[in-house]
Amino acid sequence: MKSNICIDIGGSYIKYAVFYGQILKKYNLVSTDRANVLNQLKDIIKSISENENDNVNSVGISIPGAVDIEKGIIIHAINLNLYNFDMVNYLKKYFNFNIFIISDRDAGLIGCLKSENFKFTKNVLAVSWGTGIALSIFQNNKLYRSANKIAPEFGHTYISDNEKYVCFCGKKGCLNAISGAQAMRNSINKYLKISGDNIESSLNYIKENKDENLNKIFKNSIYYFSKAIANIYTTLDPECLFIWGGMTDAARYFFDDIKNIVNDSVHKSLKNKNKIIISKYGRKSALYGINTIANHEIEI
Repeated sequence: MKSNICIDIGGSYIKYAVFYGQILKKYNLVSTDRANVLNQLKDIIKSISENENDNVNSVGISIPGAVDIEKGIIIHAINLNLYNFDMVNYLKKYFNFNIFIISDRDAGLIGCLKSENFKFTKNVLAVSWGTGIALSIFQNNKLYRSANKIAPEFGHTYISDNEKYVCFCGKKGCLNAISGAQAMRNSINKYLKISGDNIESSLNYIKENKDENLNKIFKNSIYYFSKAIANIYTTLDPECLFIWGGMTDAARYFFDDIKNIVNDSVHKSLKNKNKIIISKYGRKSALYGINTIANHEIEI
């Protein structure tokens, strides 16, 4: 059996895996080198394909941004500084594999659907909570496509007029700037007077009831995150809404808070009717989604 190389490029980390059929055999995670991400991507594919003795069926890549799936073009990936970039043909100069790209939000949604054995397909939302916050929509067995193939840009929706919340897109008040993992890292590190990625260790401190100020940082992020989810829930009234991504552990720990805020904030006709599911695949959801596409289990 040939393998599928599945790569999920995030704003903070690149996650990559080797699947045989539906079985994940190898998984790794490295920090994203945003200034050198194309060479980093080539090195990952080269290393894995050599280890697999070029016994590769497909290489699937998910990108944090807007993608033209049919043309294999990145329309924009702000975190990676890639715009109107023909990723597929670029990589085919170096590799003789079937290669496709998809937005990470859509790959993650497909992974979420797979995690529930496609029990939900009529009207499903999936919110990725990571460096930024992204939304994907699945309706009547199809991924939603906007007119310009750019929307939905959920993380760049306006959520606050507090000018201290500056998004990586340059706007102020974006959901990303308040509730995204990058914003949380900044707040945590400012409070602790340190650097690096300290979200996981901070969450562990909170679980041990060691630091109320860290708890407040998470709670502030979760409050706006949940309010935004309530807005999109009221707008689209889905069968269910999945949460996945790098902040999955935090979503699991604060799940009751998220559920309660959403339930108190949706339109009264939806109160106690909203269904929120934390993806079983967590931060690996996009990888499972890519593999599902590579195995032709779903049409995109």
